[in-house]
Amino acid sequence: MKMKKFMLLVALALSMAMPVSAYAQESEAPVIESSASSLFGCQINFKNREFIDKIQTVQVNEEAYTKTESRSGLMTEKKYWISDTDPAVGLSTLKKGDVVQFITDAGTLTFTIKDPNGLISIIDKETIRYQAKEETKPSVQPEEPQKDEPETPITLTPGMQNSFFVVEVSPKEWIQKLKSVKVNHREYEKADSKWQAWVEGKYFPEETVLHMKELKENDVLTLEDQNGQTQSFRYHLEGSVKQLIPVKEETVPKQKALKVRLVGKFESAMVNQKGYDAISGATTAAVQNKNSNVVVQVTEADTPQETDWVDLNKMKQLEITQASKVVLDAASGMKGIYSTYDSSVTLNGTPKTPGTYKVKVQIVDKTGRTATSNELPFVVYDYNETLKDRMTIQNAQKTQDGKYLWDMEPWVIQKFGGKNEEVSVPSEIKAIYGSHASGTYGELGVSVEGEPSQKLIVDKGTDVTLVNMKLLSSVEVVVKEGGKLSLHDSSVHGKITVEKGGEFQMNYDSFGKKFLTGASINGQLELKDGAVLKDSLIYSNTNFLPNGKKARRNVEPVVKISGNVQVKGNVFVRGDESPTGDDPKTGKPYTGQPALAVENGTLTITENSTLGVYGGGSIATTTLGGSALVLDNGTVDGEGKLIAVGGSGSGGDGGEAVSGTGRLQVKQAYLQGGDTYRKDAKPGQPATQGIAISKTTGSAAAGKNLKVLSDGDQPTYWRGTAVPDFEKIVFGTESLANVSVTEEPKPSEEPKPGVEPKPSEEPKPGVEPKPSEEPKPGVEPKPSEEPKPGVEPKPSEEPKTGASTQATSPEKTETKQKNSLHAKGNGQTNGNVAASQEVKAGQTKAEGTKSPKTGDPASIYRWMLLLLVSSLGVLGIDLRRRKKRP
Repeated sequence: MKMKKFMLLVALALSMAMPVSAYAQESEAPVIESSASSLFGCQINFKNREFIDKIQTVQVNEEAYTKTESRSGLMTEKKYWISDTDPAVGLSTLKKGDVVQFITDAGTLTFTIKDPNGLISIIDKETIRYQAKEETKPSVQPEEPQKDEPETPITLTPGMQNSFFVVEVSPKEWIQKLKSVKVNHREYEKADSKWQAWVEGKYFPEETVLHMKELKENDVLTLEDQNGQTQSFRYHLEGSVKQLIPVKEETVPKQKALKVRLVGKFESAMVNQKGYDAISGATTAAVQNKNSNVVVQVTEADTPQETDWVDLNKMKQLEITQASKVVLDAASGMKGIYSTYDSSVTLNGTPKTPGTYKVKVQIVDKTGRTATSNELPFVVYDYNETLKDRMTIQNAQKTQDGKYLWDMEPWVIQKFGGKNEEVSVPSEIKAIYGSHASGTYGELGVSVEGEPSQKLIVDKGTDVTLVNMKLLSSVEVVVKEGGKLSLHDSSVHGKITVEKGGEFQMNYDSFGKKFLTGASINGQLELKDGAVLKDSLIYSNTNFLPNGKKARRNVEPVVKISGNVQVKGNVFVRGDESPTGDDPKTGKPYTGQPALAVENGTLTITENSTLGVYGGGSIATTTLGGSALVLDNGTVDGEGKLIAVGGSGSGGDGGEAVSGTGRLQVKQAYLQGGDTYRKDAKPGQPATQGIAISKTTGSAAAGKNLKVLSDGDQPTYWRGTAVPDFEKIVFGTESLANVSVTEEPKPSEEPKPGVEPKPSEEPKPGVEPKPSEEPKPGVEPKPSEEPKPGVEPKPSEEPKTGASTQATSPEKTETKQKNSLHAKGNGQTNGNVAASQEVKAGQTKAEGTKSPKTGDPASIYRWMLLLLVSSLGVLGIDLRRRKKRP
């Protein structure tokens, strides 16, 4: 007995432990891998898409949520969104204790929200339950024979006659008694001839056959005789065999009422706006520049639930006629078009008159049923609306966190209103949308030359994100102390100024902790004393995008630092390619756009943060590479990391990694000069002469002089818009304190004679050099007594004061630069940039102080040799002196 009880207890325990796993296997329970809060609400991530593709209804606390087609739609209440690519479902913001249900045909997944703001998990895992529906196999009931037999039972035989569908009636005389024909309770009209009967809804009796359009599987054909008796037949097709099987008319369900609705939104339009919904293709299967997001949905349910509604094109048994139409007042200038391809309603035409117009659809199906939808507004604006009047709480949508989302309407606002055209963003608004489609912008301001004349103020306590917005050059956004501005998928053509205590961030999802793409700064971002720059991808397309209709020639830095500013997180800035033409300030081709400049201030890269700056210049259109970092009495310091890569010059010098005047005192730095692809041009340097580096370790290298432009030339340069692969960069551990670059005069420059160089010590000749080519003397030696030469040599050029006394060819200049930087083969260094080879001054034997005699045939050569010895001596001193400079 004890053993038996023990076995029963074991069996009981197993039966209590097994149901979850066993049940999950039988019903294929969905697996939730993770869940977290996000900018748009909450997100549930599944193991695969098998379950979420079958979701029909989403309920929270037994209240149905409405499906939205875009993730941003979750910012309004009671919405859910299913990702097209990932196994993920998004929900509008939830509260602690909310009970969520995902309902499919196969079962229901239920769970409770534990922490709606959790970054790792928001779900109470103990509450996850999956209840599968029991499968019921429908029993096939044989159709009962008709109780009331007609006086003359008939037989119908479907077939084809001369390629047309016919129904042969037997006995043949019965067709003379035919009174009416119905298909699925829809009464057909008698045609005037058999040639008209091929159209659905018509029939024509002829002798022993009935002409009509071929029926569909399970259609019920009902014939009525003159005595009012009816006989019904169900159409069945098996292979090529057609049959009409006698049934009771009651077996055909009565037609239900048809219901139709419009779901979505028509974006507002401007008077005379072109291409509102630019339709391509005769079948309206493809739409470009789509501003409407409206679909037609239908149902036959008496009391429809959300899951009962389906897109019109997906209800296969419903066939609508040409009598169906989109209704819109012609005064709008627009015409509504329905697409059978995706059930969408688009608007075509040119908006004419400002006003609000109602759009609805009326459909008629082939059974004669009609239905009229709800109305959606379509608004046409003129250009007199002001931002002050439109950007209000009353015009915004409240989200579950109590904040508001403003959909910019109209999508073009040129006037700000307010005092001096200055408007503040209401602190309750957390997001401003130009549209909900990437690449479709709302436009604010106008295009102007010169400084912006309109200001959008982000005040203290305001944390706002601009999405799908284009800020034209008349607009300056000013972020005040305690304010924060973020940019997503937006284009800035004017200016952004961040004042003390303000924060700026772009192309970054703070909730999902990941970088985004799509936003660009084509004007300038200026951060003043006390501002903070947080995780951002900042790139410019300024010279590829016009300012209105005028092409830009912008070589101002993308980001300007004025005062003491902090970088927190990972920030990357890249300048644009150079504009075309010559810069009137220099008389030379424009350079690539610099990435960042520090003027009379200090940029501090905080601990565990990285700042990457990249000068413009990566394609063949840029002649002179742009500098990555420009200091103008500026300092870059901090416990973080600096990456500076100069732009490449396709037809001239490469850009410098760091240029100007200032100090570099950051903990770690990677400095890489830009390449050049011109034989007589100079590669960019890691730092120019005016940059003092201290307390910094890392890596530094000059660019290369290359022949062919290739994407792999600068492996650490940031290309594209995705976050650069900065974690693979090897910084090194060597001190960069000895990085020093002295500008060499270019061979094309005309030297300016005037002051002879005076070396600090007399060179000591010892060994007579044997040059491979005839040297050009630069400094005239002064012998102890006045020489009286017969023929005085004339040097081809005299040196500038303090300059090297021997012009160097481009090839030798490149070699000299490479040797002085201890560069690795891959363009990186071990950190300490020092001369790899000691340049030794030439030494000659003492020739005494006696001058060459007049008339001596060898005097000219001795005179030239003395000049050569003196020149090489001065050159050696100058080179040694360069090496000793900090």
